[in-house]
Amino acid sequence: MSLPSFLALVVIALAAHRLQRVLTKDTLSDPLRAWIWAKAYAEGAEFDENGRRKVVVRSKGWRWVWFFVDCPHCVGFHTSWASYVAWYYLPWSWLLRPVITVFAVAGLQSFVSSRRDA
Repeated sequence: MSLPSFLALVVIALAAHRLQRVLTKDTLSDPLRAWIWAKAYAEGAEFDENGRRKVVVRSKGWRWVWFFVDCPHCVGFHTSWASYVAWYYLPWSWLLRPVITVFAVAGLQSFVSSRRDA
């Protein structure tokens, strides 16, 4: 069964939105983000003018990974093309399309529930 192109685009966009939220904002991925931050940075012994510990770069490579995980626009770009490739080009797309559709429904739910008057 083939969806019209516009509907497929909407499904892919909503799935990419939900994947981006899972990776950058949801508490589900807090341990992963905390682990990456700990690999990239360390708290120094010095304090800034507000009484907080200064952060010291531990690894430039992990710092780059942290910038990627911390940026919703960066993650959104990569989840978008990954969802598109999975939908159209992977040989097991018959298995991935229902998963992508579930993420799309969850993305729509996340979008609607994040509105102020929802």
